[in-house]
Amino acid sequence: MRKRPKTREPGRVYIDELAPIVDREMGTIRKWERENLPKRLHPKRGYRGWRYWTDRQVWGKDGIIEWMDKNDMRPGNLMTPPENAAEHVQALRKPKYLDGHHIRSARHFAEQGRSREWIVRKLFPRTRYARPENLEAALVKLFDSNGWYFPPSLGRLSMLPDRVEREVAAFERDVEKMELRHDAREKTIRIRASI
Repeated sequence: MRKRPKTREPGRVYIDELAPIVDREMGTIRKWERENLPKRLHPKRGYRGWRYWTDRQVWGKDGIIEWMDKNDMRPGNLMTPPENAAEHVQALRKPKYLDGHHIRSARHFAEQGRSREWIVRKLFPRTRYARPENLEAALVKLFDSNGWYFPPSLGRLSMLPDRVEREVAAFERDVEKMELRHDAREKTIRIRASI
């Protein structure tokens, strides 16, 4: 049994006293209680309703400290099981604060021919982003990673009327198409010349 530090009541260890003993936050200890702490290690409740553990539950054989050692519960240890690591990494790559509705709306607006600035200005108030530029960066990353078309930037968040923005976006798409056709035509000429 490890050396017992002094606590408020002999034989009892309250959650605020247990936290420094096991080097965890009180919220972590409560989470353990809800999710994976064995029943024999669940706290009892005092007359005030406060959680407390007995000395045996903390330092005894099969106590919390031994349970932590057996389960490799070191601070900063990987919380995601190895078999779920790929799923965890994929979730980390998703843009923050964008849900399915935001993504569907942005795709719909892009397909309608709206400009990037119009889309950002329209969606920004509905998100939790601090600045429109942050939302724009998240949308660019999301659209690029999925291979979707996202309108090019006009260089600043524009306050042009919607009609003008649609015309500018349509013009930009036409220019992109013409450039692609021109590149394809040049490639065809080079192939024919090499034959």
